[in-house]
Amino acid sequence: MNLPLFRGTLIELFPWRDIPGQPGWQSREAQLSVWCPHCKRFHFHGWDPADNASVKTHRVAHCADGPFRESGYLVSVWRQTDPEAVAHVCKPGKPIVRQKV
Repeated sequence: MNLPLFRGTLIELFPWRDIPGQPGWQSREAQLSVWCPHCKRFHFHGWDPADNASVKTHRVAHCADGPFRESGYLVSVWRQTDPEAVAHVCKPGKPIVRQKV
């Protein structure tokens, strides 16, 4: 199946959480905002900031109906060469980790 790819912007960081199996370390994930051409709204999905634009993941559509409801679509972040990439709240491709305080 050939799924459409929607690129988006990392718009928000989630709270720090413990990293399973790595005592004393925490990480943060981000929220990815992608524009849906069907319902003309933004859809929001979780994203690991360690993943760059070469990573494409399957997601379930948030539309109430339409062509993506059954199959979903692929999402990724904007590439560094895309003008929209300047809006990311953090640079994709770099994990956000810290020692637990």
